[in-house]
Amino acid sequence: MPDFWLIILIILATWRIVTFLQDEAGPWDFMRKLRERLGVIHDGEGTPIGWPDTLAGNLFKCFWCLSFWVGILMYLLSLATFIIPLIFAISAGAILIEEIIQRLKNGNRNT
Repeated sequence: MPDFWLIILIILATWRIVTFLQDEAGPWDFMRKLRERLGVIHDGEGTPIGWPDTLAGNLFKCFWCLSFWVGILMYLLSLATFIIPLIFAISAGAILIEEIIQRLKNGNRNT
């Protein structure tokens, strides 16, 4: 059984990758372009607003479904090396800390 910190690492890495795949444009709009190739419709700001009724479309619109498959991938990667999940977990931790700080600065208002 994996130890506690490895599980936390996998959870953070999974969350980071799923949010990247679902919501972010990424560098050079890479993820937005990938989602558009899969049939995802975006608004003017690049936020996904419509998903095709396909396997990929249904997978990308469902956080729970996508996190299940990404979680399996992160666990399998962690068996070979923890470096890749660690990189994504570090990114997730930094994002979560930034979100907390911004909410504290703004008095818990939405940013």
